[in-house]
Amino acid sequence: MPPAAIVRHARLLACLLAPIVASCGASQSTSSAGATTTPAEAPLPPLPSSAVDLLPAALDGALRVDVAGLRKSPLWAYGVEAAQKRCVAIERFEVLLQRTDVVVGGALDAKGTLGAAVLQGKLEPTDVDTLLGLLLADPARAPAVQTRTEGRFQVSERAPVAASVLGSGLAVVGDAASLRSVLDVADGKAPNAREGLLSGGLGQAIGFETAGIAVIYRPTAEGRAQLERQLGRGGRAALPPGLLQSSRGALAVHLGEPLELRAAVESASAAEADELTRATQSSLMQLNLLLRLAGLPPLLERLTAQTQGTLSVFSLQIGSADLDVLWSRMRDLLAAEAQNCGEVKL
Repeated sequence: MPPAAIVRHARLLACLLAPIVASCGASQSTSSAGATTTPAEAPLPPLPSSAVDLLPAALDGALRVDVAGLRKSPLWAYGVEAAQKRCVAIERFEVLLQRTDVVVGGALDAKGTLGAAVLQGKLEPTDVDTLLGLLLADPARAPAVQTRTEGRFQVSERAPVAASVLGSGLAVVGDAASLRSVLDVADGKAPNAREGLLSGGLGQAIGFETAGIAVIYRPTAEGRAQLERQLGRGGRAALPPGLLQSSRGALAVHLGEPLELRAAVESASAAEADELTRATQSSLMQLNLLLRLAGLPPLLERLTAQTQGTLSVFSLQIGSADLDVLWSRMRDLLAAEAQNCGEVKL
């Protein structure tokens, strides 16, 4: 329909719905007394039922953790032990974590930002101080809390960290810019990650919203260059062709017995994805030989790989016995690197 016709139809509809308007061509309505009225602002959208829906579209990386599920898994005990060996005072956040079901987070493609984390569960306004402590490097030296109102939300800040308990069991913590981006999504002023990083079938391929732990990333040019420098020529040569040029990647850990790892990489075309699938599968089978030589379970024998359109999708199951062996080796490494914590700090 031509634009002029659309305008005519809109004006006709306005006249039919609002007979009290004296002139259908007017941009404002005027009462008999001559006073003008302005249209009421559109109501703000309700808070979403999923924390994922609060992640901004501009993110280049997103993480989701099923805290409630992890607490029932052996991985939780492994994680607590690893944190303690690295002098992370996880007990400071125990009460908060007990009331948290899911955590999602991400970082904007901007230097100097910490990113933002959205927590979902039974969060209350009294949790704001603990939320701020999640990201403060040294809470004892941080400035006093400053409180302000941003739209319908109250924000507390101890620079450079800000936090807000949104309601409906949702809360957000991050640097001020990242937190503001989450609030804009909540108010319907900006699109969420389902229209950006989480669009397409990548998240579905790994089960982003059903996994115990899941991450999706979109490498930036700067990130690729940094990774190539860290890998060096030998490291780059060992990677499957096309892996560093992939547009997005994802990894998920699905809880249960056995544990299941899922990974997916997005290529520019189906042909490139098929080539990457075969090359990656071949590289991992070579790595399986190294696992045998190291006395570890040859887990990669169970790897399944397939191409789904432009996605290379991989899956690997790990039983509890193999998981115990892997953690035993990891525990040895942590013990060798263990710090003398002294005064426990974050």
